[in-house]
Amino acid sequence: MFAIVIDIDNKQVIDRINKEMYRIPQASKRIAKQVAQEYARSIKSVIKAGAFEYPRGYLESTIRVRPIRRQKRVYSYGVWMARYARYVERGRRPGKMPPDTQPIRRWARMAGMSTWWLRRTIAKYGTQPHPFIRPGINKANTKINDIIRRNFKL
Repeated sequence: MFAIVIDIDNKQVIDRINKEMYRIPQASKRIAKQVAQEYARSIKSVIKAGAFEYPRGYLESTIRVRPIRRQKRVYSYGVWMARYARYVERGRRPGKMPPDTQPIRRWARMAGMSTWWLRRTIAKYGTQPHPFIRPGINKANTKINDIIRRNFKL
């Protein structure tokens, strides 16, 4: 009969864990921020690559990573962007006339049409979806494991 015997010196393990314990909060905060930054970077790269044809500089410039403090010892970071990003991502069904907001005024000015005409057209025909968030997240997911491995070298 053949047996493999594994002896573990608990004192050495506990000493190593205690030595490395202080690194966990800093590493988890760093990981949360780096993951959010990677998502933002990937979303911007999808926009730059031409996810949609109309001018997109303003939408790209609104993408930011900001900390969110929800609970003690929980490090959260969010990727923030313009409110109308969800309508670009998912599109809008025809129906009610959208409100007269700053993004619609800016878009109408760039397109050379009146705000009323643009709002009426959106209400009548809706808008087509131009996904850029989901493809950006999918693109970033390949790099997330590398970020975690880099920060937790125990």
